[in-house]
Amino acid sequence: MLYPPRSQSYVRARAQCEYENGYLIFDRLDSCIEVWRLASDFAVDNEGASDSPPDERQRYASTFAEAMHRRHAPRGHFRPWAKLSLPESTLVYRFVYPTLLYANNKHAFLHDVRTGAFVQMIDLNIEEWPQEEVGGICYVDVNERHVFVCGVRSLHVFARDGGAEVLTIPSDASMPKAIVAGTVPGHPFITVLPLRPGSDDYRPNFLAGALPNPLPCFPPLLFSIHMSSMTIG
Repeated sequence: MLYPPRSQSYVRARAQCEYENGYLIFDRLDSCIEVWRLASDFAVDNEGASDSPPDERQRYASTFAEAMHRRHAPRGHFRPWAKLSLPESTLVYRFVYPTLLYANNKHAFLHDVRTGAFVQMIDLNIEEWPQEEVGGICYVDVNERHVFVCGVRSLHVFARDGGAEVLTIPSDASMPKAIVAGTVPGHPFITVLPLRPGSDDYRPNFLAGALPNPLPCFPPLLFSIHMSSMTIG
């Protein structure tokens, strides 16, 4: 039996929320991710993602919220669109319309929120990363061609076409160049990607996401940078 949800606490505490192009996404405690969509974008009232429709809990919460807030202007209202059941527990996720990327220390998964369809899984091969990176991933991002995985000490770039790792950018400010891990047929990377011009004697304030003055006793950190608009190669 479903009881009326408390409208102010339906989304779990400290949930990660993502929003773009009318889609609102947040995680819940049962290892699922909910996708809601602006009510004004629905063609019909009972519309939803064809491959992963919303569950009864979402629809009930929506009906309850609509009754509670009927008196307010019809702007900024959302209706349930999809419920994505994750194949594995995940650590981080990022939404760049229309792709939702979520990942753990082993795999990255991609869904299309328009239909709720599972699109792709990428093997991150984290056990092959340098020993100092075993702590796992800090953040992820995605664009049409690449998946970006921010580790403890480097940024790893994977091609969505085939899933191969194609580039590694270390956070060590003493390293002047990125490491090319591979190529994608038809979209090769340049052989060497300089991170700064000129002499190596010059130490810039910012390099490859490294903090300019890391705190003592702590490893260099990588910024959580949104890279979905970045073009590589």
